Amino acid sequence: MRKKAIIFIMVSTLIAGCGSGTDTMLTPGNQVTGKAAARAVVYLKDSAGAEVSTEADAAGSYLVNTIGMSKPFMLKAVFPNTSSAYAVAPSAGKTDIDAGSSNLVKLVAVAADLAVLWLTVKADILLIIAGTMSILQVLFAKAKAKAQI
Repeated sequence: MRKKAIIFIMVSTLIAGCGSGTDTMLTPGNQVTGKAAARAVVYLKDSAGAEVSTEADAAGSYLVNTIGMSKPFMLKAVFPNTSSAYAVAPSAGKTDIDAGSSNLVKLVAVAADLAVLWLTVKADILLIIAGTMSILQVLFAKAKAKAQI
């Protein structure tokens, strides 16, 4: 059973990486949006190491344009009190950045210090983290659905 789970994770990770590349036209498909905290500065780093930033609005919502950037993405929110939170987005779409997302990245990446991971993350590691997180999200959704039956 354990061998099947490992094979499943490896295959899923490879599939998750198959669509990586860059977009050239602004659409909802090449934006990362979500919630952070009011006035947090949100940084997005792509799998090639390119980095952009934006500021969340008063409600904590943010939008980052990913045109020309390579997925998956790692996100960092620096809050007004100077604390930080991290998240990983396999592709464009909605990604919230908070303590829960930081804990999930820390768990999946087996990283004690997410600030060090932010500085040193490479494309292959980011693909593995994003693929594993995608699998976990599906499993969590299925478990939640079963619990509501």
